[in-house]
Amino acid sequence: MVITLLILSTLINYTHIVFFEAIFLLILVLLLIPNIKKIYKSKTGMIIFFQLIVTTFFLIYNKNYQINEILNSLMMFSNIAVFLIFMTLFLLIFKASHLDVYIVNSLLRYKEKYRKLVLLIMACLGSIGLSFGTNIVFGSILPQKNKNIAATLSRAIVLTMLLLPTTGSVAALMIVYSKLNFTQIVFTTFPIFLFSFILAYFIDSIYIKIQDTSNNECLRISWSPIFVSILVFFICILLKLPIILAMSWSALFGFMISVKYKKVLLKKLGVVFLRSINRISPEILLFIITGLLIWSISNSDLIHGLHLSPILAQPYIIIPLTLTVMIVTSLIGLHPMMVFSFFYPLSLSITQNIPDYIMYSCWLIGFILSLLLSPVSVLTATSSFGSGLSIAQSCYPLHWKYVGYMYLFTILYLLILFYIF
Repeated sequence: MVITLLILSTLINYTHIVFFEAIFLLILVLLLIPNIKKIYKSKTGMIIFFQLIVTTFFLIYNKNYQINEILNSLMMFSNIAVFLIFMTLFLLIFKASHLDVYIVNSLLRYKEKYRKLVLLIMACLGSIGLSFGTNIVFGSILPQKNKNIAATLSRAIVLTMLLLPTTGSVAALMIVYSKLNFTQIVFTTFPIFLFSFILAYFIDSIYIKIQDTSNNECLRISWSPIFVSILVFFICILLKLPIILAMSWSALFGFMISVKYKKVLLKKLGVVFLRSINRISPEILLFIITGLLIWSISNSDLIHGLHLSPILAQPYIIIPLTLTVMIVTSLIGLHPMMVFSFFYPLSLSITQNIPDYIMYSCWLIGFILSLLLSPVSVLTATSSFGSGLSIAQSCYPLHWKYVGYMYLFTILYLLILFYIF
């Protein structure tokens, strides 16, 4: 059924047929039903419940809506549900290809003062497929309880978010700001990426000590799944599929190459998908409900009747305010998607004169800073698990200085971009 979701998402992208959308949601509901109890007990489940209450209020208040509008809002982030499920395959490809051995051997070839740079580059490349799993995969083969390594891996993950939709939050932003093409996004965010990359290398010690503990040097590295994944990705882009669907298809074909189409291993694909859904079911439902909440707030007469002060519409106010709100709310444990779902619709009336590429970058950095600082973010959880550090050690104590520099640079850069260019 999971592959059917991917096929339906692809068809919907080309046809926008309501019947396909209804079937997609029906299959997704059937997949999530076994995990309702888990969703209910999770912290994300509490956020979803709160969002449903607010959404219900706005739906009752509005009254002037049609069923197809609700269906469209539920489908707003549907591609992300597919994307999150299929991203698991990249982790399996990585391990099946023995790339973990390649990483250790590559680092050992360089002197200590160059290893951090090499690790940062490889972790950035790995994050394109592994996403948050980079912390777990890389962390499992590198020295434990090393703050420098833990910080480097987490920062590599957020660095790739600046260029590609490697996480659900970036994919959501790309959908919300769908008028922006990929080139516009990369040209806008690349200076921030470059600054943040250099900062990630120099801000802490550049020396990383790694002992040669690998017993698998004789294992052969298999590059074919990686090459096939890259090839399929670019073919999908040429076919004008969204990046997140292109990455999903590339993960599927790369996995099939990695298991060499063996029937026994392909049968395990269903088990892999079910485990993936079981693990990320709260996040999947969160994105679906977030789409409904954004639509209900955006189309509310109550919101349209608000008259916010014109001074708030100034870039030198809205950009620092947005980043500050995302940082503060993350420190008190609020999920950034919940914050975005409330503040994005509210900000529409005062950001009309600010180009989309600037607001996209602003929200994106807001998400990144939230992930680094929040003690309850997925990034912090995977960093703690992969490095052996505690949750308390893996969030703001590890990144506060890095976040501070990124915060100041982003404000300065986006204001220069607005007023000069």
